[in-house]
Amino acid sequence: MAGLVLIVNFVLTIWTVAKFSVDGGLCEIFDGNCDEAKETSMWLHLGINVLSSVLLGASNYCMQVNSAPTRVEVDQAHAKSQWVDIGVPSVRNLWTIGKRRVILWWALGLSSVPLHLLYNSVVFEALAANNFDVVLAQENFLHGGWWNETISILASENSTLRAIQEHYVANPASYTNLSNIDCINAYNQPFMTNRRNLILISATASSNENYTKIGSVLDYYIPAVTEMSLPTEWLCLQHSEWYTGSGSCDTKVAVQHASSWSWEYVFTAYENGEYSASATIDYCMSEVVEGHCKLYFNVTVMAIVLCCNLAKTVCMFLTVYKQSNEILVTVGDAIVSFLDNPDLTTKGMCLLSKTDVDKGEWRKRQHAPDTTPKTWNPEKPFWYKAASLKRWLTCIILQVCTIVLSIAGFLLSLGLDNLSDTSTDTSFSTLWNNGFGAIRGNSLVDLGNQVASPSLVIGYILLANLPQGILSFLYLMYNALYTAMLLAHEWNGYAHSRKTLRVTSPTGKQRSTYNLQLPYLYALPLLACSSLLHWLVSQSIFLARISMYDDAGNVEDNYDIVTCGYSCIAIICTIFVGSILVIAVVLNGCRKYRPGLPLVSSCSAAISAACHNLDGDPDAAFLPVKWGVMKLDDDNHNKDRNITIGHCSFTSDEVTMPVPGEKYAGIRSRAFGFSGL
Repeated sequence: MAGLVLIVNFVLTIWTVAKFSVDGGLCEIFDGNCDEAKETSMWLHLGINVLSSVLLGASNYCMQVNSAPTRVEVDQAHAKSQWVDIGVPSVRNLWTIGKRRVILWWALGLSSVPLHLLYNSVVFEALAANNFDVVLAQENFLHGGWWNETISILASENSTLRAIQEHYVANPASYTNLSNIDCINAYNQPFMTNRRNLILISATASSNENYTKIGSVLDYYIPAVTEMSLPTEWLCLQHSEWYTGSGSCDTKVAVQHASSWSWEYVFTAYENGEYSASATIDYCMSEVVEGHCKLYFNVTVMAIVLCCNLAKTVCMFLTVYKQSNEILVTVGDAIVSFLDNPDLTTKGMCLLSKTDVDKGEWRKRQHAPDTTPKTWNPEKPFWYKAASLKRWLTCIILQVCTIVLSIAGFLLSLGLDNLSDTSTDTSFSTLWNNGFGAIRGNSLVDLGNQVASPSLVIGYILLANLPQGILSFLYLMYNALYTAMLLAHEWNGYAHSRKTLRVTSPTGKQRSTYNLQLPYLYALPLLACSSLLHWLVSQSIFLARISMYDDAGNVEDNYDIVTCGYSCIAIICTIFVGSILVIAVVLNGCRKYRPGLPLVSSCSAAISAACHNLDGDPDAAFLPVKWGVMKLDDDNHNKDRNITIGHCSFTSDEVTMPVPGEKYAGIRSRAFGFSGL
């Protein structure tokens, strides 16, 4: 699978570079309508996250294989009264397994870090933002009316004012008439994407006697639209009472007083001195332009992704084709090994459980083989007990609840506050219509100076993709949780039905396995949910580039801005899907196993304790087996005390279920008592 993903990535990269020119490590692959750009970006990121999830799943598979112990490594650990994991992904085993497999494990894991921190930023969207001029004028300005070009505040901008006037006179249909409220709301945005120049019209003559000397243009202002923190300050410049206590423009107050919106200004006429005047704004004429967006393919980032992809492919090749048949990958492999060659450290402990091992009973009984047999007390343990408390805490409490949902909740709160500040409807239908992963002026992260630079781009790429790394880790933890619970489910099933062992290299009637421990019924939905979550997160917070255009529609390269954008509806969906995954794993953990085998989890010592067979069943490992109480001869009965000591094991012979309250251990030795097999 990793090789297939590598081929897809490589072919797409070569095709993109050949078809589109590369400039500064970027290929511009689309330039046009923003809705088309958004849809194209959405589908491209969906494909990226499917490929990355396939890589993650394949990498996890090989990491589990590499962390699996050999029988020699198991025996070495048991000789030291230590146990290893069998059948589950394990970090614990790294201290026990061979160096070559440890290196492959780390290589697979570390190559995932840059992959998931960069992959989603291979393709990103750039939004066109327009600088605009604000002209305060009388109505006759719209019909070519004159103005006093000697007024100092206007003298340096006469050419710009003439261009705006001529454009309006020639293209009146490109302007829309807005009421004061609509005007404030329309321009109360960090970036203007579908509007440009604004003409504020004062139809009421000023009472100042020098007003007629000014002409049709009363004032002129250039908003600071290249600064994300100051895009709407011009709305409050004439009204100190519209400012908040922190000194920023409160546009909500501006909307409330829109009907009395006025503009106070001071002008100097060279021949008449300085005058002050006030104009009431009656309506606005707003220039409407078609918004357009671009999609970029980051060749530099893709080169890093390809290197990581290649490294994974090589590691997986070495894992698969250099795999030793002695590795105990599945619990079936372990049963086969322990039946063929019983582990002497667990003789006489056929009811040993993982809990007993944790309590130190295995270590004690290793040095006292004739201790009292164990009484069988059947239990119906919860599924969650098959996985360690550490796994549960790490996965659900620490990672999901504390990190992912907290980050998502913070961004959602920030986004809704920003929408509210810009007087934007925050209903679900509006958020849905805003779309997934769409760059909008009111949904951008503002962290100060954001003029595009290589170092800043890398910083925002890492910021946007940090949740992707967390999600990848969560997938591994969820996979480990389900693997542990389903390993115990498979193990427990041998107490209720006879079946062949599922092994990696089948012999006789043994079954082959296409999965390690997690059945496809669980593995495929988990991988699909992981892909969906990765995609939703890629649409929740993402790299965004703002391409600035001047008031005439020309590109201003020196003012391009790079930041992170976020989508409130995508964040909501992320929280929803993430919550479903948490609920699902908790509900599965609340299921109960049927009474049967002792709960061994993935503990090698407890697994080996259940695999001490009689000498008369040497081929049990290759035949359908069942766990239970084996038939014993008279030497294994203490007739004088009327006590029967039974023995439980995997066997191809007939067995019965253990009887509650009865004692079970090993096979009674004539010389030394209960020795176990």
